[in-house]
Amino acid sequence: MYRVPHLTTSWAERDLQRAWEKSYQEHRKKMEEERLSVIDRDNCLLLQRVASAMKTRRQTDGQNDLTQSLNRKTREQALMNAQKQNKVIRERNRSTEPWNGAERWREGSAAMARRPCKGRHLEKRS
Repeated sequence: MYRVPHLTTSWAERDLQRAWEKSYQEHRKKMEEERLSVIDRDNCLLLQRVASAMKTRRQTDGQNDLTQSLNRKTREQALMNAQKQNKVIRERNRSTEPWNGAERWREGSAAMARRPCKGRHLEKRS
């Protein structure tokens, strides 16, 4: 039978390694405890929020109704102002003549057609 060679390490190195592993495991345990405490705290806060929502779901809140009605009035006023401004702009557009009519466009396109092309002539490659 063949004997497997064992690594030779001193007792001091082994003790040092064990101490390091023990301190590392303690460190990980503390980190895990901190993480679990944060999760527990968040769960308690969430549970409180859900419980308060369940208690107040069937009750009406008078302040909420007042706030919604105030917001509705403000939104309606903003809508009315926007409609007035749109009406003014529409009237201004209807009353003005277009500054670039179709005739000018046709004249410009005809003038462009009469100009010789100034582009580079590319040779065909085979």
